[in-house]
Amino acid sequence: TPPPTAPAETLEHLIATAPRIAHGYATTQPDGAPPPPNPPPPPSPPRHYLADAVFTIAVTGPTPLLERIAHHLEHPRWAPYLGRRNCIPTEPLVLATSVADPMAELTGRVPLS
Repeated sequence: TPPPTAPAETLEHLIATAPRIAHGYATTQPDGAPPPPNPPPPPSPPRHYLADAVFTIAVTGPTPLLERIAHHLEHPRWAPYLGRRNCIPTEPLVLATSVADPMAELTGRVPLS
């Protein structure tokens, strides 16, 4: 078996084979070649945003449940947003809490900004 390497030889070997600072913060390879270029970023998927869109829904169910839902929509814990945090609703989230005919309300009387 070969004799163990002396600490000075190990340190010299590490210094000789360590990457070097070339330009600014760019490093070179141990053979002195420049680092490989960064690969281009992957293409971004297409994004489609709705501007000035209006969404209206009618919720039916037991009155206590509807009152609880309406309360939480009128007093949210965090600011509501529509898809992105900078897309906050400009209209109230609850237009009415007690409607006799929800379909007639949606098709005939609900304002669409």
